[in-house]
Formats: sequence, C-alpha cells, structure tokens
Amino acid sequence: MLGNLSLDESSLASDGSNLTDLALETLSIHLTAMEPFRPLLLLPGSALFVLLEKKILPQVTALVAEFYSAHPQEGPLLLFSNVDQWVGVYIEYKFQTPVGTHLPGLANYLARNIMDPAVQKSSIMANGEKAELVLCEVWLQILDQLFTEALKDKTSPKSRKLRGQLTRWLTAILRPLRPFGQVVLKFQPAPARAVLQGCVLQGLRALWEAEGLSVKMVIPDLGQPDTSISCYAVALIILGLLFIALILVLVWKRKTCFGVSSQTRYPEDQHPPWVSPLFLQLLTQGPEQAKD
Repeated sequence: MLGNLSLDESSLASDGSNLTDLALETLSIHLTAMEPFRPLLLLPGSALFVLLEKKILPQVTALVAEFYSAHPQEGPLLLFSNVDQWVGVYIEYKFQTPVGTHLPGLANYLARNIMDPAVQKSSIMANGEKAELVLCEVWLQILDQLFTEALKDKTSPKSRKLRGQLTRWLTAILRPLRPFGQVVLKFQPAPARAVLQGCVLQGLRALWEAEGLSVKMVIPDLGQPDTSISCYAVALIILGLLFIALILVLVWKRKTCFGVSSQTRYPEDQHPPWVSPLFLQLLTQGPEQAKD
C-alpha cells in the first residue's frame, strides 16, 4: 500500500487542456422561473421538462453567445429543482475555446435582455455573480378578498389567477418608468391595522351610497414621535414668561407708588387692589420667607 498521495492539479489535462483552461471554458447560470414546480420536472425527457426546456434554454443560450461572441457547445447541462414552489434552473455551458467566463457583467446583461416574464430577474446568477438590481417594495391590500392558505400555494388555481391579474395590471402601470424590470408578487395575510382600515373604508363607501354622507378616514402617523410633550413645554415657557412680566410690572408699580410719586400709602395690613398678599410677600421678603 502506498498510502495517501498528493496530486498536482496543474498536471491534470484532458485533450490537451489543463484545469485552468477547462475552467475558462465552463459557464454556470442559476435563475428562478416563476412557474409552478412539478415533480416531473426532475426527470429529463419528461413532457414537462421538455416544455420548460424549450421555453428557457433558447433565450438564455442566445444571450450567452451574444455576450461572449462565441457559441457554446450544443446540449448544455440543464437541471430543474424546487425553489419555494417555483422552478430553480441550473444551466452549465461548455465552450470549444477558452473564453473570459470569469469576467463580470453577464448576470446584468441577462437581467436586462431576458424578456420572458417568467424569469425572475433578481434571481439570475452567472458564475457566482448576481445581477445588480434595485428592488422597490410596495404593499397592496385586496379589500374584497380574505386571505386563505390557497393563496400561499403558488400551484393553486386561485393563487395563479390572482397573481396573473395583478402582474398584468401592475406591469402596465409601471412599464412607463425607465428603467423598469418586472413585478414579483408574494401573498401574505394583511396586518390587523390594515384589515381594520379596509373594513372602515368599505363602510364609508356604503355610507356615501346609502345616505349621501361623505366621511373621510384620517390615519394618524403612529411612527412619528408624540408632539404633545413639546407643546406642553412651550405652553409652560409662555406662562413662565408672562409670570416674569407680571412680576416686573408689579415691581415697577411699587417703585412708582412708594419711591417716586409719594402717592397714598397703604397700611401694612392692607395692599393695593391689584396685588395679592402672596405676590406682595414674594416681592418684599423673597420666596424662602414667603413659605413661613
């Protein structure tokens, strides 16, 4: 027994090409087709496999050949898998001559030029490079339908019908925006607050139709900080300023009455009608003595 032997990878060759050359000749692509996954897609040669192969493979192959200005070998490796009830697609191409498959840009090129709406552009990866897309998330609430588990099942007729309707209309609305990629939908239960608001909106529409009374629902922004504290603080500041102004006026009047004009003096147990005894004590003795 010779035991474990080390292998010099640079010594491996096939038809005159070493591993480095073979790596330059190989290209792998991953993407997700937004089609319901069926177990028969795992069997190459099945009717479902061939149907999806004819839909996906030609458009991807044409773009790869256009990007590298070289045609890959015929019969690339094609595998399908289950990706959250959609179809995961793996394609591996071989080229007759070395090409720069390690160079970046193919994933973005595929995302820009694949026009099949079934191909999820954000899922495209080419040799480990992911397509760079800006994802914008929008939440919509369907008011006249209740959420059911059938909507979460991408293979159910109800989910496919509603997904198709919304995708067509949203695509038509957003297509004028440039650049625009595609719409990808995901169904889930609406939050309790959204359900309540939807019920109220429906009721207000019924009120308008039945009674002619127009009522608008105003939704406070619960995400903003409460401003009642700051308003209360402002009110206290204003009251404090008014209090100081009142004290200054009283001091000025006292000087005028007792120090300047020598007008009528009040006995010690009597006070001018515009000064309360408490204020007089504060002015003449200070707050510490006024507490006694």
